Amino acid sequence: MDNYPAMRSIKGFIFDLDGTLLDTLEDLAAAVNKVLLGYGYAAKTRDEVRLLVGEGLRRLLVKVTGLEGENPRLEAMILKFMEDYGACLIATTRPYPGIERLLGYLNRKRIPVAVFSNKAHEFTIRLMAHFFPEISFCQVRGKMEDMPAKPDPAGVLRILEAMRLPAAEVAFVGDTRVDMETAGNSGTFPIGVSWGFRSAAELREHGARIVLNHPGELEGF
Repeated sequence: MDNYPAMRSIKGFIFDLDGTLLDTLEDLAAAVNKVLLGYGYAAKTRDEVRLLVGEGLRRLLVKVTGLEGENPRLEAMILKFMEDYGACLIATTRPYPGIERLLGYLNRKRIPVAVFSNKAHEFTIRLMAHFFPEISFCQVRGKMEDMPAKPDPAGVLRILEAMRLPAAEVAFVGDTRVDMETAGNSGTFPIGVSWGFRSAAELREHGARIVLNHPGELEGF
């Protein structure tokens, strides 16, 4: 904490999932391309998928296909992705180096931690249970029908209620523009991570107060 004086008031952390806690890119790209090819669209490269991730599945497929609204083709593609991604959810996905140590450290210090992702809630829960079974989370929230996706702050506000902390005492940690905007919209402290799906420049441009190069930089609280 001494390296980041602005964080001295932080008493809790909310983490994004994809590109922040877990490197999910290969499995996401495999499922996305299986759906695209199956419906007659061109496959995307790994780097193209990297730039599409962050706003949730529906927005990803809308951007790739141009389909919008209650389009039956789009709805069918969403269902097919859910089936295909569910089958390869942990094929190559792994925690980023240092993440397990950081979360364990925060637990030992009794600093509340939570997860808020635009990934489907069922997948978010499965991934967290599989990779972090020993870690205690205040809440784990993915995208649910009754809750708007990030950067809407509604999900963060629910987590703050569970943490019993004001927004100013909680940091939102993520790897994309959407995460930094979520922090700004909720009044939480925006922390970017450089190991994820977007550049440090993008994170700073969209409000990151700090950009971490390794999870261990958060130790010291």
